[in-house]
Amino acid sequence: MHTPSLNVHAQGVLRVTSDYPVSRDIVCDKHSCIFDEKAFQVVNDTTFMCTLWYDNEWGYANRVVDSAMHMAKVDGILVS
Repeated sequence: MHTPSLNVHAQGVLRVTSDYPVSRDIVCDKHSCIFDEKAFQVVNDTTFMCTLWYDNEWGYANRVVDSAMHMAKVDGILVS
């Protein structure tokens, strides 16, 4: 799988895949969104189409945990 480098803020949240994913490949994936680069199409100069996959509950639950960890660090409850 080809994985381009992502901005540090997108790591763990966004994943890029060049595989041909199907819905069962996405179940329990911790990322909020998986960008399917093979399904990306440029329509014209101002429009493109892309396919984004996600496991709604699992991705959301992981972002809730990330938010709680961040709040705990900000409040000094959790040390990095």
